[in-house]
Amino acid sequence: MHLHTSRRIGADALHTLDYRDFDAVHLKLDAQKNLGRNWEEVMRALGYPDMKVERSKVGSELLSRLFALAGR
Repeated sequence: MHLHTSRRIGADALHTLDYRDFDAVHLKLDAQKNLGRNWEEVMRALGYPDMKVERSKVGSELLSRLFALAGR
């Protein structure tokens, strides 16, 4: 799971944030873990317009369940 927050916060405090404090929450394939928009732009510049990082959005209900499963 990849989390973008509206402010800097430690991983140990993520579960205390309101869902609205997250700018984006999505899942990525493990192989795409360190890839992002810059990688997509480089791929387009190299002539691979269809290369993209697959992202699946995570809503507030699923995020709450994931935090609960993590013991938070």
